Amino acid sequence: MDADPYQSEFTVPGDPVPQSRPRVTRTGHVYYADRIVRYRREVVLAARAARLPLREGPVWLGIEAIFQRPKTHMKKRGGVGVRPDAAAFPFSRGDCSNLAKGSRTHF
Repeated sequence: MDADPYQSEFTVPGDPVPQSRPRVTRTGHVYYADRIVRYRREVVLAARAARLPLREGPVWLGIEAIFQRPKTHMKKRGGVGVRPDAAAFPFSRGDCSNLAKGSRTHF
């Protein structure tokens, strides 16, 4: 089956970073945290490496965010620190809209 010319896919290495609030200095300069700036740079590099064509007009975007399991989630072979609900851990690293905004950038 031939690939759809209107469908593109690429992977950004590392954990996804949700968009943070902009910071403002006393002089009125607006900036973002270094973490989100670095992540956006990684998104651009991954998209360029995938040789994605530039698109004009509206697009549909699907994001699959995969995070590493936290070190506090489960110890090897059980033992101290194993939580009873070790199959699932509470997730608090941004919501879907902020994850999408963290990936939004201009190539």
